[in-house]
Amino acid sequence: MAELADQVRLSTEGEAPAWAAQPHSLVPAELIAEVQVATQVDLGDLRPTGPPQLGRAAQAWQQQLDKRLAAADTGT
Repeated sequence: MAELADQVRLSTEGEAPAWAAQPHSLVPAELIAEVQVATQVDLGDLRPTGPPQLGRAAQAWQQQLDKRLAAADTGT
């Protein structure tokens, strides 16, 4: 996953998703890339992990990513 996230980060350098382009965002580039790889949400979507997932495993993964994003954005 980390290797794929690195590839995405390099290929999309300068193309931050809309939610990560906010001036107050403290989310590290590594986590942004991981979210982009895991969710493949449109760059213009303001929801970092996209719409609510329907499957149980997908919901769990989405919730985990949302928690990590919230912790990163608040600096905790």
